[in-house]
Amino acid sequence: MIPLAWFAAAAALLLPQETASKPGAESKPASEELTSAVQLFAMERFDDALARLELLLAGSVDSRTRTKARQLRGLIFIEQHRYAEAAQALGSAREEEPKDAVTLVSLARAKEMLGSVEEAQALLQEALAVAPASADVLFAAGQFAHRRRDDNKTKLWLSQALAADPWSDSAASAHYALAAVAQRVGDDAGAAAQRALYKEKFDFSTKRTALAKRLAVSPGDVKAARALGQLYLHARLGRLALPLLEPIARGSRDRGLLLEWCDAALLCSDWERAQEAATQALAADPSGPSAHRRLAEAFTHLDKLEDAASHWAQALAAGTALSRDPSLRELGSQIEVKAKAAGKGDLARRVAEILRRLGK
Repeated sequence: MIPLAWFAAAAALLLPQETASKPGAESKPASEELTSAVQLFAMERFDDALARLELLLAGSVDSRTRTKARQLRGLIFIEQHRYAEAAQALGSAREEEPKDAVTLVSLARAKEMLGSVEEAQALLQEALAVAPASADVLFAAGQFAHRRRDDNKTKLWLSQALAADPWSDSAASAHYALAAVAQRVGDDAGAAAQRALYKEKFDFSTKRTALAKRLAVSPGDVKAARALGQLYLHARLGRLALPLLEPIARGSRDRGLLLEWCDAALLCSDWERAQEAATQALAADPSGPSAHRRLAEAFTHLDKLEDAASHWAQALAAGTALSRDPSLRELGSQIEVKAKAAGKGDLARRVAEILRRLGK
């Protein structure tokens, strides 16, 4: 299975800034060839992707497109275990863009597999110097240290990587490595905890990779976009869920989809967008308490306290289960505190009275 970090690196080639920098007759064909190669890569049609890249590189293209094409060839060769060819392709990409972290990490992997361990280590150190906060670089460095049985560096870099991106496609293997380190020092409880996290992250990564590949092949696949958005919501990755869910939810009458859009916006602290989504969800189902609850949260953060209190009260009235939800009571307390601070004493007293009754 293609690691998603590499797939994402390839998919990034589709971004406008990554294609030809100068307008002209050759820019569009070069961009289309690169896009086609990435899609073939996603479908694991490696030979077809390589053939498309050969055609691209044989023509006259700008340096940025040429570098990205060589980088993609290197990623494909690694996937095919053709490490010498990968090193050659990635080495050429590195000559043109010496500080590209993806190239450095991928080249390090190829060199390591060819037995050039010291060279691989130097490349990873260079990648860490270029992008010290990059989760992908930290994951690669940590796994390299694990293969060398350097437990201290393994724990250091993989812990930093997981803190930076706990749901990365590389997270599962990181937890697996940390479990092995814990086992070696006799920490059975720590090893068991890491193995449980490994399973959770592996399942997430497997689903995400499959859905991302579906979208790369069929960008208009609404079911795949929603499923991937839901997966990100479950992991509380609002910044990834929002661009997937909003385009298919806007204008929809599907209350569930609209609430998912709203939840993604709330996770991103995009209160106005959350208000818009929840308002549409309420129009789709005026009797449901869920939209009222989300509107209350958005309005609270927007300091529209009268509206917040109104929707909070309606959420309580519409759903008996919600009235026992501690988070909804906490939201009421936030409205009360904000109302007092804003000099809205009457509103604060009304909210406080409802909270008092809930406490009985």
